[in-house]
This record gives sequence, C-alpha cells and structure tokens, in this order.
Amino acid sequence: MFQRILLAVDGSEASLAAARVAGRLAGQLGVGVRVLTVFDQPNSELGEPNYSNALREELRDADHALNAAARAVRESGGPEPEIDRIAGRPAEVILDVASGEPDALIVMGNRGRGRIASALLGSVSTAVVSRAAGPVLVVPDPSH
Repeated sequence: MFQRILLAVDGSEASLAAARVAGRLAGQLGVGVRVLTVFDQPNSELGEPNYSNALREELRDADHALNAAARAVRESGGPEPEIDRIAGRPAEVILDVASGEPDALIVMGNRGRGRIASALLGSVSTAVVSRAAGPVLVVPDPSH
C-alpha cells in the first residue's frame, strides 16, 4: 500500500478535481499529501527585465495553482499538504520526484484534450502512467 500521495497540479479544473480526490483519499487512509506543480523556466536570453518579469509571472501562476490545490485537499478532508514548485518538463519532473518516493500514489488530472490533440501535443498524464514505477490515479476533467 502507499504511504503518501504525490498530487501533480497545473491549475486546471481537472487538477482541482484531482486535489479533491487526493484529499478524500488521504483523509480516509491517514496518509500525507505533497502537492507539486511544474513551471516553465524562462529563457535567459530574454535579458533583463524581461527574464525577471517572465519568471515572476511563472512563479505567480505556480503559487496560485499550489494554493488552490492545497485548499481543495484540506476542504476535502485531507491533511495540510506540503507544497513544491519545480522548473522543468512536467512529466519528467513528476516522474523524478516520484522516484524519490517509492511508496507514493501519484494523483493527477487529465485535461481531456481529445485523441488528436493528445497525439500531436503529447499528454503528461499518459507519459506518467506509462513510465511510472508505482501506482498512478488519473482523475478525469469534470467538464468533459
């Protein structure tokens, strides 16, 4: 069984739905929750002040996603979660963090872009499910 939930969020409605599911699971099972969001590191070639402005915007969006997800976890009966933001490619970062927590259940939302868009753009949830060493729960987008 897992000892912790690693909740990956991006600020979408699907990730908030995943946060509510993670909160309920964590509350029922008595396990902790780590909320993770991955943000884009701006290109340093932007120069100043463009680089700093772009980074500030990325961090603001990441913090918004983290805070909304943490609130959803708590309101759904879960514990006070740890929060973390890391720059990089989402699937790779999620898998890297999960590899350091082998007893964790990964919970994430699925935006439901559709087969064509997912085939062209790729899907973070598909990449994580296909490459994760442990269990992954993908929560569907409630609007689809």
